[in-house]
Amino acid sequence: MGNNESMNQASNASGTTHTTMTLLDDGNSSISSTSLLGNGTTLELEDDLDSNTTFSQASQSYNGSVERMRQNVSTNLIMITHRIYNYCKRKFIEYEHLPTATCEDICIEFSRNMGILPNTRYLFGLRVLEATQVDEWVLPGQPLRPDVTYCFRMRFKVPSLELLQIMDRASYEYLYNQMRYDVVKECIPDIRYPFKKDNVMGLGAMNMCIDLLEQRESAERIEKNYKSYLPRPLVKTHKIFSQRKICQTFRDLCRRQLDLADVKLNYVREVNNLAPEYLVETFVGLVDYILGDKLSPHTNVVGMVNPTEAKVFIKLDLFDTIEPGLKVARITSKEKLEWVLVSKLENIYALYVKSNNLQAPYARLEITGMPHGYRIQFEGKIQLESFISYLSGYIRLTTKWMLDLCVQYTTPSLAELFALDCHGPIGGTVSFAKIRERRNNCGSYIVRQCEKEYSTYYIDINTKSNRAGLQPERYKTETYKITKKLCTVNNGISINSTIKWILHYNGTRKPFDKLTDLAQFIPAESEQRFRIKPSEYDKSNLLTICSPKKVQSNETETELNEAELQRKRVQILDPPRDLQWYQNSSSECDNGRMIKMRADWVQEGGFKDVNVTLKVLKYDEDFPKFMNLSNTWSRIYSPYIIKLYGLTLTTPYTMVMEYSKFGPLNEFLQHYKSKISLHQLLDVIHGLVRGIVYLQEHGIIHGFIRCSNLYVTKFDPKTQLLEAKIGDHGFPRPYGRNE
Repeated sequence: MGNNESMNQASNASGTTHTTMTLLDDGNSSISSTSLLGNGTTLELEDDLDSNTTFSQASQSYNGSVERMRQNVSTNLIMITHRIYNYCKRKFIEYEHLPTATCEDICIEFSRNMGILPNTRYLFGLRVLEATQVDEWVLPGQPLRPDVTYCFRMRFKVPSLELLQIMDRASYEYLYNQMRYDVVKECIPDIRYPFKKDNVMGLGAMNMCIDLLEQRESAERIEKNYKSYLPRPLVKTHKIFSQRKICQTFRDLCRRQLDLADVKLNYVREVNNLAPEYLVETFVGLVDYILGDKLSPHTNVVGMVNPTEAKVFIKLDLFDTIEPGLKVARITSKEKLEWVLVSKLENIYALYVKSNNLQAPYARLEITGMPHGYRIQFEGKIQLESFISYLSGYIRLTTKWMLDLCVQYTTPSLAELFALDCHGPIGGTVSFAKIRERRNNCGSYIVRQCEKEYSTYYIDINTKSNRAGLQPERYKTETYKITKKLCTVNNGISINSTIKWILHYNGTRKPFDKLTDLAQFIPAESEQRFRIKPSEYDKSNLLTICSPKKVQSNETETELNEAELQRKRVQILDPPRDLQWYQNSSSECDNGRMIKMRADWVQEGGFKDVNVTLKVLKYDEDFPKFMNLSNTWSRIYSPYIIKLYGLTLTTPYTMVMEYSKFGPLNEFLQHYKSKISLHQLLDVIHGLVRGIVYLQEHGIIHGFIRCSNLYVTKFDPKTQLLEAKIGDHGFPRPYGRNE
């Protein structure tokens, strides 16, 4: 492969790099069990002189209607308009905004409009839509260029699709629609015609099925518009055959009565499987040296022997690798690039930019263990700024969320948080723990952004002592909601903005000019107030959502045997080290006395992490009940009862339970009632009886066996497998009218 060809392979016109993957029809596909084109038919070439084929203006269309949107400011201000493409709505948005609006301001408005959560909106950015040779991304603090069309696009990749689906359904939905656009428009070189024509046909049929399940169009209308589900070159070359093949596959899928969520997840998985480096960006630059090069014996730089410049490809390799981090590869004529690790992300602590008219701009990375840093020269400002925003974004989303890597290009929202001494959307659990660890005094407090609503904050404050007898002093931490109100006034000469902080207190709303005044207003036993400030070393799974899981080897990690998990005694777990929490999956249980959420129990020694359910104690006064429940459940070793794996003995007190993938049995039966056989229901009853017998033999009175307290852990309609287990009885409670 020559230099030019190698350059083209690593260029990133659509946010991807390129790897050849397996076709759908070879049995190795992630959806081979639902084989879309299982016969492996090869498309025969057909002449098609009609080069002016037009795409349907139906639901699949990507170039039809326009929607208007306006920045949420006063109506009498001077505004400008930009066209921004929205993949989920499949249309352009004509967005009116202030001339001073930054890229981040616009991304926040779009995220809010799409229902994307405050912590996952950092996955998105604005890119010039019609990119030529290089992708042009806008830095968070920059305004948009006039007369340029942009697209609102997911840029940063999470470790797994299932994780994104759990964290934020709206972000997951947007990713699906973005992938769909990229496949049809041939923006993903790994899935580009003619090399992946069978796969593209299968993906098109899945999109037809999804549109039918979403009731966007009738089946007849969808088949008539089959061209809109395929790339233009494929339709042009195989017009008659492609229609017959994709429509037949579409009908086959419809006959299977597939679930919409399953089809959509399979689609996203398959695109990810065919293009594993989707969303990975590759840059071209000039470096002083490549680590590990063998050079001549003339020393010019401390620690390096006669360093020579090298033109390289640059990328962040974070997932499915033993050495995640920033890597470079020399541009050569070799067919395979040799990637060399420059640094792990956590070791990069600053980036400085230098540019003048005499030379191309360069960035100097400050890296732990490299006293002279690492210099990368780029061809132009566009490439440099795209690299800065890419690297800075991943460092925030993997290691140090409160760090602005380059002081010359700051992030407005982060600068505001530092100015306010306010935390990001860390969640209540992390906030409570930090208050108790850092400065557990009466009057200590944290102000944090809400993880579910925009312009919403919370204050967690110690208000009074809970000391009893000889126990160590502890404090009651109370939480109050705060909303941020921006008031903009145009006096004809300038635009003035003021911020009001609205405290929601005992059914009233009290405005304050400063957060310090707001904190002082909340009654506490002490008049003193101690604000705990954010730090770049704060750790929260709600912030570092792109943090890659450790890869022990190139081989697949081993899953812990279910029988072994059942035999294990209850363990004492350390939350920061042993558990990865998914705060957005939280819900109340036990009459609001506990919080239930999903998590991963982190394993060592090459074993896969174990999916678990956490039951977190909400109120300290319920601690005796919590210990009684934990003590009872720690003595249970039955395959028909939800297993207690472990406990945390530091606040927040938590029971780490066996995970139920399909949820409560009553909700499961309503959702899958058409797919459940009598044989499967009898299996559930059989397991229930065995579980009750086990409890009776061990002298345990449950008192809360309900369909809603049986949890479905396994389900496979093909093998007629359905397994439901008895959940814990929770805290004592009175019976309700519906019981």
